[in-house]
Amino acid sequence: MAAGKTTAMDVPEVVDRVLGEGTFSVEKFVESFGGLVEAAGGIGGLRTLAMQLAVQGRFTTCETGDGTAAQLLEGLRRHKSKLVSAKSIRGGQTVSENGIDPPFSIPATWVWTRFGEVGDWGSGSTPNRSMSAYFGGKTLWLKSGELNDGRVSTSEETITEKALKECSLRLNNPGDVLIAMYGATIGKTAILEVEATTNQAVCACTSFPGVFNEYLLLVLRAFKPLFVGQGAGGAQPNISKEKIVATPMPLPPFAEQKRIVARVDQLMALIDQLEAKQNRKREVGARFTKASLEALTTAESPQEFTTAWTLIQSTWATILDNSSKVGEVRKAVLELAVRGQLLTPTSDSTAISGSDVVSDAEVPFALPTGWRWMSLGDLATRVDYGTSEKAHTEIRGIPVIRMNNIQGGQLDLTVLKYVAENIDGMPDLLLAAGDLLFNRTNSFELVGKMAVFREAKKYTFASYLIRVRLNALAVPEYVNHYFGSWTCRTTQIEPNVTKQTNQANFNGTKLKGILVPLPPVAEQKRIVAKVEQLIKLCDALEAALRRSEDRAAKLVEAVVQEMVA
Repeated sequence: MAAGKTTAMDVPEVVDRVLGEGTFSVEKFVESFGGLVEAAGGIGGLRTLAMQLAVQGRFTTCETGDGTAAQLLEGLRRHKSKLVSAKSIRGGQTVSENGIDPPFSIPATWVWTRFGEVGDWGSGSTPNRSMSAYFGGKTLWLKSGELNDGRVSTSEETITEKALKECSLRLNNPGDVLIAMYGATIGKTAILEVEATTNQAVCACTSFPGVFNEYLLLVLRAFKPLFVGQGAGGAQPNISKEKIVATPMPLPPFAEQKRIVARVDQLMALIDQLEAKQNRKREVGARFTKASLEALTTAESPQEFTTAWTLIQSTWATILDNSSKVGEVRKAVLELAVRGQLLTPTSDSTAISGSDVVSDAEVPFALPTGWRWMSLGDLATRVDYGTSEKAHTEIRGIPVIRMNNIQGGQLDLTVLKYVAENIDGMPDLLLAAGDLLFNRTNSFELVGKMAVFREAKKYTFASYLIRVRLNALAVPEYVNHYFGSWTCRTTQIEPNVTKQTNQANFNGTKLKGILVPLPPVAEQKRIVAKVEQLIKLCDALEAALRRSEDRAAKLVEAVVQEMVA
């Protein structure tokens, strides 16, 4: 089976083939399941799969001289009893030996026990914050957010000897295993490399002789979904020390514990390499997509444009390999449209009469035959600022369109906060279908956004918007597309934005001076129709890619669930 072709139905067959041949091969495992990294969450899923299979005993076999886990468990119980008798640990940690319902099968040489049988467990606490003498000493005091599923040797805060003597703090030893019990960090783990205390959100375990602390860490990490599930339901998810020590865990012989950890370390190293390779591939792909589309949108001559477009056509599958790149294609569609490269000119297009009033040095790019550069002021019959008249009432008045109603070149009129009550005296501020609304003040990123008003119902607009009503030479949707293009944004809007501390502005005079690459009206209409058609295709493509990515993510989940069931 080729990498990347694994399905949930195939998983048992693949696992049996990979793991059932007597000797385990990390390379064969990654070859068979490595294709999962292409999916969202695939790397995490592959790591989870590796840990789950490891604690099921699928990566190792018992060797002569290992002994049995039953013998090991008896030794653990004798050791614990001695510690309790010597009052070296608290004797209250009783763990039921009965009633274990194994969640999965394990090798015959292993046993099921409970976490409480394999070490001495204890949680931490927080010294009184009002006592400054408790903080700033030499002993680490860890919080749950500082656990990293690896090794930890530093902390944000420390405590003093006074706090250790006077507060209910457990001093944990190097090698102790930690697990977070509260909130968003529930199930996070770490191994201590130095002496340290913790707050009450962390539970620590000093493993008994015969229990490899790194194997204990591995089991806790593999069981994280279980602990998260146990903690669900409250305002803040949490588990307790009592729940942890009562949870069943698989216990292999000590020598095999070490071999399991070594196998997982090998796998994790290879998965890390896969992740790094995948990240590099995605970075290169993103740079290639950006460079290809920028070459198209910044081409200054027909020859440069043709070269860039040919490259895009030949590498389409690379450019559109995930949904996040569709936005770049939309941008390219607009650029093609306003440069006259989206359609082949037809004989019914009558060239716009008159002579250009701008020099070649002022225009962003050369125009096709029959087009003219014209200022927005020459194309407008009205350029008006909106009204500041507004009230928090919907009983009477005209709805006021505000800057937050302009979304992605479209008007979103589902949320209207204000109405203007005295609009009767300002009939010129009523919008007409085809009016353009331009956002003149906001953050730098939002200033210059435009949309077309198409409603038949009465609306007005706020003072921080500018309304542009066009003459018969310009189609509103075409002008709106130009304002949404990369060229207009970078060459005419951004250089003319006035920046202040927390605000950016663009006034009506500058707006009238923006140059528009204007084809004949008939061609404008065809361009608008083609753009809308292509944008719909982009929307459909984006939705399809998202569905594919969602299916891939669900496949990762299904693969893991199939193996841990």
